[in-house]
Amino acid sequence: MKTLLVSAALGAALIAPGVASAQAMPSAVVAVVDLERVTSNCNACKTANATLQSQVNALKSRQQALAGPLNTEGQSIDAAAKALNGKAPDAALQARAKAYQT
Repeated sequence: MKTLLVSAALGAALIAPGVASAQAMPSAVVAVVDLERVTSNCNACKTANATLQSQVNALKSRQQALAGPLNTEGQSIDAAAKALNGKAPDAALQARAKAYQT
């Protein structure tokens, strides 16, 4: 009885992979979307793109306006520190440097 069950299980194991591979596999589908065409032909996309572009330009100009004085102050502090030639900075320069870092 045991040998009959073992042979039946072995036969089923040999037949099962053949049955599974006989099933039809669906073909792969690839879709390509031209995002430039979609955004250029869509009215909502055009409006959103224009709004986003104006926000980007506003943020860039704000960044430049804020960075200008900071860069000038940083260069001034750096020049003053280099002029000391390794000597300890005075209290005023230390205060400027600390305020700049903050």
